[in-house]
Amino acid sequence: MTPRSWPARPQRYAAARTPSSRAGRSQVVAGVAQTPRMGDAPGYEKRVNKLCSVPLRQREGYLSSPGFPHYYPALTDCVWHLEAAQGQTVHVQMLDVSMRRPAPGPQDCVQDLVSVSEGSNPLLVACGEELRNLRSVQSVSNRLEVRFRASEFVPNRGFLLRYRLVGCPTPGPPHQGYLVHRTPSSAEYKCCRDHVFADTLRDTRTLHCVDGNAWNDSVPDCVSRLELALNGTLLAAEDDPGASDQALKHRSEMHLSSLADILVPCLIMGGLLLGNAVVVLVIFRLRKRRIARLRARLPTVALLADGESKEPPPAQRPQA
Repeated sequence: MTPRSWPARPQRYAAARTPSSRAGRSQVVAGVAQTPRMGDAPGYEKRVNKLCSVPLRQREGYLSSPGFPHYYPALTDCVWHLEAAQGQTVHVQMLDVSMRRPAPGPQDCVQDLVSVSEGSNPLLVACGEELRNLRSVQSVSNRLEVRFRASEFVPNRGFLLRYRLVGCPTPGPPHQGYLVHRTPSSAEYKCCRDHVFADTLRDTRTLHCVDGNAWNDSVPDCVSRLELALNGTLLAAEDDPGASDQALKHRSEMHLSSLADILVPCLIMGGLLLGNAVVVLVIFRLRKRRIARLRARLPTVALLADGESKEPPPAQRPQA
């Protein structure tokens, strides 16, 4: 097959390498039927990243060697980092591999190769045009590295793969709360002591990952029970998620009764103290007025007593 006669679709690249056995053909059809075709998907070629060592920030996409589906250049060494958020993993599906065949020897894929690694652990190393290269790998952590290396020019296409981020990213812990447990499909959060989630009035919340990419709920901040009670918004905080309305109402009445047991004695004591203070003040004012009246009357009584005890001097008669 000459380079000009190569078809333009990745599916047929793999079909050109199909062995003559029926088993081999069925594997190729099953493995490539899921790959999108450039002619059928609008903007397919625009979604394929052909640039060397550029950051990949999309949730899913396609990655290929420079020049794909034509010849890849010589002296190429490209590295791409596929990084997801905490709690997510990275899935890579190799769709097409067409490179120089490895030299005979104990070591395969020494000169031209594409590799997918997780840290120092190689998950996939492909070269040549073998059907076993068309497989999928998935990381355990949230990071994968794809490396493409070409030592010299050869009339081969290179590689094409599809990547996607799997799972829901782990939400941050709420204020006055923390993450209790995390699985690929769920996350459990709990509020600190005497704190609850304001929307449910419970101290625990479990999120479930829906369709492998979104949580069914959010994680609001935790608020103090005392603050809710003072604001009049605290109704109940049952530990049993299946509590009935009657149980919630009963719990609310208990909270209000406890609050009344504290406030009523305080109000009574305050009223008694205020009443005693008023009585003392009235008595003090009455005594003060009585003393003032007595002091006002004492000088008049003293003058009258002095006038009665002393006789007036005899009147002098005028001399004739």
